Amino acid sequence: MNAIEIKCLNYKYQNKIIFNNLDLKIKQGDFVTVLGSSGSGKTTLINLIINKLKNNDHIKINNKKIAVINNENCNYLYKTVLDKLTFALEKENKINDEISKEIMQFANYFQIYKILNKNISNLSKGELILINFVATLINKSQIIIIDDCMKYLSNNYLNRIVKYLQTINNKDNITIINFTKNSEEIFYGKTTTFIIDKQIIFADNIINNLDVFKKANITIPFMIELSDKLKAYELIDSLVIDMNEMINQIWK
Repeated sequence: MNAIEIKCLNYKYQNKIIFNNLDLKIKQGDFVTVLGSSGSGKTTLINLIINKLKNNDHIKINNKKIAVINNENCNYLYKTVLDKLTFALEKENKINDEISKEIMQFANYFQIYKILNKNISNLSKGELILINFVATLINKSQIIIIDDCMKYLSNNYLNRIVKYLQTINNKDNITIINFTKNSEEIFYGKTTTFIIDKQIIFADNIINNLDVFKKANITIPFMIELSDKLKAYELIDSLVIDMNEMINQIWK
């Protein structure tokens, strides 16, 4: 079953064509990376998916419990981090004891004890994004859309977020769509698509089709580019994306 299905989507903004007969199918339970350069229409496509921009019924979503995580600051409704997380759980009709227990579980996993009582207006950009992620994960949305904001997370927070997303994707069949221009993020998910020339290009095997990065004006991931060059010099037998595996091949 498809979580999201887009057929023949056309969209213009101020007489500029953004999408031209765009088609995209995202299966329920996929973790897909949508790569697009700056100005390719990533945020526009997200807004069309959630009907923030009129999509003229070219987009079908099979689960209405959908959440978008971005770098917009919509936290003015809450005074502290704890207020925001509590509100997220209250929407799920949880009782006070359940709310406290669940917040402590998330605080423990994401190591946010120190900022629970911090005023949201005093958080750093990375902390704001992290709290947006945690609040969304608390709501247990069936489709999670990420709008090019993982770059703001510290390595510690990023690793925890990615691991958690991968866990709920595999265990709970949560659909995750990560829109980004950072090609290194393709390793977080299962499949990759590109926004190229106002359309979606599905990349079945990007390791053997590196030209697609050039067409999309996206930098090739470091490990793939390094692996490709080492293979050209016959230092390794095949393209490798894991550093330890690459070392083993070089020194075998």
